[in-house]
Amino acid sequence: AERHRERDAVVDAYFDLYNQNAGNFPSECREADYKRKMQSCYPFHPELFERLFNEWSSLDKFQRTRGILRLMAKVIHHLWDQEDDKLMIMPANIPIYASEVQSELTRYLEDGWVPVIERDIDGTNSSPRRLDQDNPSTLGRFGACRRVARAIYMASAPIHRSNNRGTDDK
Repeated sequence: AERHRERDAVVDAYFDLYNQNAGNFPSECREADYKRKMQSCYPFHPELFERLFNEWSSLDKFQRTRGILRLMAKVIHHLWDQEDDKLMIMPANIPIYASEVQSELTRYLEDGWVPVIERDIDGTNSSPRRLDQDNPSTLGRFGACRRVARAIYMASAPIHRSNNRGTDDK
């Protein structure tokens, strides 16, 4: 019962944020069904599972259930080792820089993604990391550039060959 109260407090806070900033989030985020989805997916944000089930599972050889479980096991293991204290795991929290997570995310893609990740998404010397380090008093203290790059990668990497190759700002 205590765990459910903790979960519900986190979900309620997200739901309030979505309602108070309606123009910045898709309208579905303000629906009661979405709140229930957040509760059932907790501690994962439902957007992460949506991306994995809809985009990543469309890749050849990515097995919807097994592939997602394998990836999530590596993500959880890494976050646990790092003593990550975030209240919800979102696409922006996926530690793409971690070799075991990165290999799981690139094994189903064509060659060439590792250098892109290292340079443009989540590598030690990546542009987003440098931008965050160069701006420690503003959004850099939250790792905002890396978080945005990770979220874009999770939303667009598996569909880069499709007609709709990206995502919108919401």
